[in-house]
Amino acid sequence: MLPHGTDIPSGHFPSVGCDVYPRRRMGEAACYACSDCFPIDSERLALFTGGASTKTEPAAGMLAKVRSGIRESGAQFASICGTLKTLNEGMMREQVRAFVPCMFAVLNVATRELSVGSAGSEPMVVFSHKTRKVQRVNPRGVAVGFSAGPVFERSFEEQSFTLDPGDRIVMYTSEVFEASNSERAGSGDEMLDTFVRENAERSSAEFLGMLAAQMATHGATTQDNLDSAMVTLRLR
Repeated sequence: MLPHGTDIPSGHFPSVGCDVYPRRRMGEAACYACSDCFPIDSERLALFTGGASTKTEPAAGMLAKVRSGIRESGAQFASICGTLKTLNEGMMREQVRAFVPCMFAVLNVATRELSVGSAGSEPMVVFSHKTRKVQRVNPRGVAVGFSAGPVFERSFEEQSFTLDPGDRIVMYTSEVFEASNSERAGSGDEMLDTFVRENAERSSAEFLGMLAAQMATHGATTQDNLDSAMVTLRLR
């Protein structure tokens, strides 16, 4: 059981066998990307990554509202689609000329079922301990604040699957693997796949620390994408 009502930004969940860690690289004063993980209730753990579409104060404010809206859903949380739909309606009413690509996932710690929704986000990376294979989960969806209700709802889908002990997931914002030049642009996925396979058994904190270091040598941490975010979870 998760400690209900407790804000746990990172670390181990020994009672449910999870090792979770978020990491954010901040390039400027405003927050243009964020990652988060927290218990929704006694059985469900939420994970979130999101980024602002433009480096402006209104866009950063929009990102903050989406993150806080997900956190505040709490006991009223019914579904990923329903939560993002409500947030999208609020953002459209404000008529801010910006949007928030994000990914929202919920792990049921009792059944090990993971539900995933993507609002125009980068795909989730899923490592299977049993097969040693890396796959990508990328449900359809448009960014929060990009389009009005009917279009947002029709485009959105949610996927669910069960994690096994030793499996790892990685969520990240688009800035994380943008290469510093066109010659490297196609190699980010391959680099990430290899890294995940070779380091999946490490602690989540060490995993993201090493990944950030490799990104620097890979050329993915340019001045334009310093503000980026990731979160990873490994089932023990």
